[in-house]
Amino acid sequence: MLHGERPTLSGKHYRAVTGMNEPRVRDDMPIMLGGSGEKKTFRLAAKYADHLNIICDPALILAKLEALAARCAENDRDLASLETSFLAFVLMDEDGDAARALQRALMLKSGVDLDTLDATTRAAVTAASSSAPPRRSLPTSRRASSTRESPASCST
Repeated sequence: MLHGERPTLSGKHYRAVTGMNEPRVRDDMPIMLGGSGEKKTFRLAAKYADHLNIICDPALILAKLEALAARCAENDRDLASLETSFLAFVLMDEDGDAARALQRALMLKSGVDLDTLDATTRAAVTAASSSAPPRRSLPTSRRASSTRESPASCST
């Protein structure tokens, strides 16, 4: 179907008559993988993928990129030929306390009570490490108008 064929299939649970691929046919089909596995996922990405979306704690991103570079070297692939991105979650609010309250509520939904963690663990969980850039206030005109949670994929 990727090359324009319109197959008919009659199986145990499904039947398709002159099936059509949507979106339309492409000359190439880019492969994107996502994950954090340095052995399997990164090896598969180095061998086959056009793009890898790395999912990990922000404090680990440099180590993950080093592991990816090693998998690329093992597969004779130039790391620059593999697009990469990083999955990040961003909470924004004009009021920092409101954003932190939202973070606490979201963490509680996933089973993590920030109030019961020691400072080191809490810093690791919230990625509030000393290597993070210092917080600064945005001018009023650039602040978010309401509290939002949004996943953001940032290219590396």
